Amino acid sequence: MVHGKFKGAVTYVDANGKRLQATFVNGGKKPVTQQTATPTPERTPAPVTPTPTPAPEQSPLPAAQKTPTAVPQQTATLAPEQTATGTSEQQTRQPDAKSTIVPIPTPPADSLRSLSAPPLALPKPPPTVDAQTVAALDTMYQAAVKANDVAIMDQILADDFVLITDRGASLTKADLIKEARGKRTIYEHQEEEEGTQKVRIWRDTAVVTALLRIKGTRDQNPFDYKVWFSETYVRTATGWRYVFGQASIPLPKPDAK
Repeated sequence: MVHGKFKGAVTYVDANGKRLQATFVNGGKKPVTQQTATPTPERTPAPVTPTPTPAPEQSPLPAAQKTPTAVPQQTATLAPEQTATGTSEQQTRQPDAKSTIVPIPTPPADSLRSLSAPPLALPKPPPTVDAQTVAALDTMYQAAVKANDVAIMDQILADDFVLITDRGASLTKADLIKEARGKRTIYEHQEEEEGTQKVRIWRDTAVVTALLRIKGTRDQNPFDYKVWFSETYVRTATGWRYVFGQASIPLPKPDAK
């Protein structure tokens, strides 16, 4: 500038690397030839080495916005979908813990009774019918002993049967079956005195008491006496069975007929 006027050569390079030259004389521009500048080795293309650009084009604000703002927004937006997807995948891979707790339907009262009922439970007859059944069964047993009938004795006696005799001996079912099969004892009388039999029922247990008249020979030795018998029967799945018997000492001879 000379006295407020341009003077001399002026060179201007725009953003694209285009160079403009002019010469000012006394404030006026003298036309000169325009030349398109070729990027010098020192300068690299804009994509590799960014050239200073106006602030709106190369503002750092987008990067700053991505750092503090984009991450929370992305987390808040995608979290429900990721959570739903993860939960769905977990439910697919393994059942929910709550799904294993399945309410058990309450069975009707009839089903509960059938589950708690003992096996082979049958309707029980009235006590009077049980008493009549056991009384007839005991009479049948005494008749089988008198006849040495092994088949009927085996059917009525329980497998764990025990008899305590008037002399304190303990006999099993096998002992009585062996005695009957050998027929060492021949009976003339082996029956309960009329009117002395009494049957008492306690659910599945029955006790028979009676005065028994016994007369006969054992190894050809005669005997004749009366004893009180206590006999216990138990209801089983196959019917009443004689499980235990006990005899008193023989009554005095004057009572024997």
